Amino acid sequence: MYCFVCRGATGQVSFPPTKPVESTRFAPKNSKNMPDHTLPLVLSPAELDALRADPDVRVVDLCKTEIYVQAHIPGAVHLDYSQVVRADKPVGGLLPEAGDLSRVLGNAGISPETTVVAYDDEGGGRAARLLWTLQAIGHRRMALLDGGIQAWAAESLPLDTAVPKVTPQDYPVRYDDKVVADHEYILLISRIRTRPWWMHARRRNTGARKNWRNRSDISPAR
Repeated sequence: MYCFVCRGATGQVSFPPTKPVESTRFAPKNSKNMPDHTLPLVLSPAELDALRADPDVRVVDLCKTEIYVQAHIPGAVHLDYSQVVRADKPVGGLLPEAGDLSRVLGNAGISPETTVVAYDDEGGGRAARLLWTLQAIGHRRMALLDGGIQAWAAESLPLDTAVPKVTPQDYPVRYDDKVVADHEYILLISRIRTRPWWMHARRRNTGARKNWRNRSDISPAR
């Protein structure tokens, strides 16, 4: 874990400490509802730096606005966290309306074919929420920057203050119900899990008896 201060074009920028996570990789390409490209699910700063010039890669900054203004990864577009979540008081943390999300992604230069790499300044939670939202609409090219802006700056990689000009894209949004749990699904699961204990035990025991009888390595008694 580390904490440091770097100097951007507008002065001193202080980042809170963060701890990088171990890199992992996406599921195989034929896995349903999972990204299908060959990039790691978690990119190191060096790996992202090597990809920045790729026109099919869009780096998305979900840091606080004041942090983005002072210093961000060159070419990164900024999204406010409120643009990727929706509140319907008293309920928060909802998925955005499809039309709203379509406009946000399109204005950020993101299309269904874009590889999105997200980062933030708060441990990856906001960036991960964007990636999950993309997964909920079937987007299959995405990655998270390991350690966020803190890790990038700690590697002495370039920082910028310029707001990039992006070409708006068309992104028709349609949510995949298979990766989103609504209240009806939660109620169904809660009813299943609150059945009397003996109903679960009877089901398990019945299955165990069937499995025992079907075993081929047990010789009949003589």
